[in-house]
Amino acid sequence: MLPQDSHLIEVNALNIDALDFLRAEDHPIDMVFVDIAKKQYIEVLKILPMKLSKMGLGFSTMH
Repeated sequence: MLPQDSHLIEVNALNIDALDFLRAEDHPIDMVFVDIAKKQYIEVLKILPMKLSKMGLGFSTMH
């Protein structure tokens, strides 16, 4: 049982193509971690700012 003043958050971990997800997502994203190939980095940087919520946070790794 949780205390009455506790706050719950929803976390969805997806193991899918990052670019496909970002292109298709219609809702603002609060936080995203993107693990991408180096050649896809510029494309993610073009899309991600439009998909993040006002206080959203995005970060990634390159390989």
